[in-house]
Amino acid sequence: MKKLILVMGDLASLKTTLSRRLSSDLNIICFNKDMIKEKLVDVIGFSNRQENKNLSQATYEIIKYNTGEIFHKDIPLIIESNFKYHEFNDLIEYLGVSINQVLVLFLSGDSKILYQRYCDRQPFRHQAHTSTGLISYDHFVQSKLEFKKDILGLNTYSLDTSNFTDRDYEILKLTVKDYIEKKI
Repeated sequence: MKKLILVMGDLASLKTTLSRRLSSDLNIICFNKDMIKEKLVDVIGFSNRQENKNLSQATYEIIKYNTGEIFHKDIPLIIESNFKYHEFNDLIEYLGVSINQVLVLFLSGDSKILYQRYCDRQPFRHQAHTSTGLISYDHFVQSKLEFKKDILGLNTYSLDTSNFTDRDYEILKLTVKDYIEKKI
């Protein structure tokens, strides 16, 4: 049976960190939106905010296409992105699956903690992620994605990553492993 794990959620909620760790620990292919966009920026570049947005859209289309190619070969796959609900729905429709076949990990947390994490990483971010500059705390809070389990399906887990521990990770890893091995 086809297995797809979508990791989505708020800025600085550990989406990339956790998806890459799961990929490594469980030997599952993983596509990270930021990493693909960084490669595009390294080759193509951008000179304004609109070009940066266009690269984000191109990154999503690359992920969608490659997900279809791998998913239909029954190879488990992790996709990490700051999916908006219309992108989530578009991807599910494109793959031709029920949302209840997909494992969704929705990462969020305390706004103050996530914002501090966001600010702390800014000096080290790739230029692909700097077109907006440092956003204000109010803008950060407004950008948080509302958790909508009714849209995301039955196999959705909302995770608070404010103070995510190794113990929390082990539970998450077991959940993903159970899903891959058809226990969920």
